[in-house]
Amino acid sequence: MNVFYNRVTCIFFKQSYHNQTSEDIARLNAAIIPLIKAKNIAINDLYGLVCPVKKEIIRDDDLFHLNEKGIELCSKQVIEAIKSRLSEVL
Repeated sequence: MNVFYNRVTCIFFKQSYHNQTSEDIARLNAAIIPLIKAKNIAINDLYGLVCPVKKEIIRDDDLFHLNEKGIELCSKQVIEAIKSRLSEVL
């Protein structure tokens, strides 16, 4: 199956936000990943990339969106994941 899934099932937060914590998001991702893998869908784990450094890459003004460093970090991984997947299917 030529499907590609960027794993940002939910979002990252510096702190609790709108009644959802990073732990809630991790639980949601943990529930969906086996289903995605069972369908042989490639996963680009942006959540795993961002989680360890979220305090450094989330904007301070809204505690929600990526700052420039975060955009660059995620963009590079998305580009590499797309290149890798394309090389597998072309």
